[in-house]
Amino acid sequence: MGALSLTDITNSIKNPKVCFKDNNLKQAIPIMFNGRPICFSGNYGAVFKFRCGTSEKAVRIWTKDLQIMPELPARSKVLSEKIRQIDNPCFIDFDFQDQGLLVSGMWTPIVIMDWCSGKNLKDAISENLYDPDALKLIASNFLELIRLLHKQGISHGDLQHGNILIGQDYSIKLIDYDSLYIPCKEFERKIEEIKGLPDYQHPLRMKNMYANSKVDYFSELIIYLSLCALIEAPHLWKKYNIANRDYSLLFDQNDFADFQNSRIYVDLISLSDTIKKLTKILVKYLNCSDINILKPFDEEAYNISCSLYSNVIESLYCINCGSEFISPDDAFCVNCGTRRYK
Repeated sequence: MGALSLTDITNSIKNPKVCFKDNNLKQAIPIMFNGRPICFSGNYGAVFKFRCGTSEKAVRIWTKDLQIMPELPARSKVLSEKIRQIDNPCFIDFDFQDQGLLVSGMWTPIVIMDWCSGKNLKDAISENLYDPDALKLIASNFLELIRLLHKQGISHGDLQHGNILIGQDYSIKLIDYDSLYIPCKEFERKIEEIKGLPDYQHPLRMKNMYANSKVDYFSELIIYLSLCALIEAPHLWKKYNIANRDYSLLFDQNDFADFQNSRIYVDLISLSDTIKKLTKILVKYLNCSDINILKPFDEEAYNISCSLYSNVIESLYCINCGSEFISPDDAFCVNCGTRRYK
């Protein structure tokens, strides 16, 4: 079987009793919008939402030619077992079925997991852009998450806003495990097939050969630094038109090519000492000639972030309208009158 068309997959999804092998999915009802099953598609697959009795399920189907990329279902089969064995709340248990869905007369593998509600990281930031306490909690939870990943020797491999879900309580779940690395014999010396979005990756990531526990270090810093900068300077959201960027947050790959001469670099070094220190770490990362010798920023970031999460830091910008406070003595925003956040 070659690559599957989304149209053929959708036609099968509309007929669960005929096209699913799993008995529970045979009774499931696809969630529809405008007469079509709700679908979230990416580079390698598509996810559909189903109602199964009182619960909701996500079913993922690969759209790539699995004869060319047989490692995708093979690694999912291994991961479905390994994830259950590790104690990490950011992952969602799932079942792998080698012959799960009948598409155009051929059985294709699927992944079934509980539907995880939440907003992707970019939407969560947008919703809480002028709520620094909420963004601080997201940043703090993200920092705790990556420290646990480091402790367990795990890398996601494609950390970006679309693969990070923020719950109503600001807890974090990671989704899309096609590039996930877990230290086990099955993944040792495995060639990296998925390199992540360029706007989140070190320029040398494309040259990296093998999946390992270090490949997230750069994207972790990009995400954490973006969060910290937007906490202090929410006006950067509009300045860099982040809402309309499909594949990035505060940075893009053009920034990495000549970072210290970029606009974002100038903005970052004008902010707090915390942001300046994180920016220096990013400069060091970009000057590194081998991403496999990078060290995680999290221990250093944990130490320098104390002031960021304390109650004494003063906001540099109005939490309501984003206007900059001109004087350190300003207690209210001169533009909208909002009291200065401390």
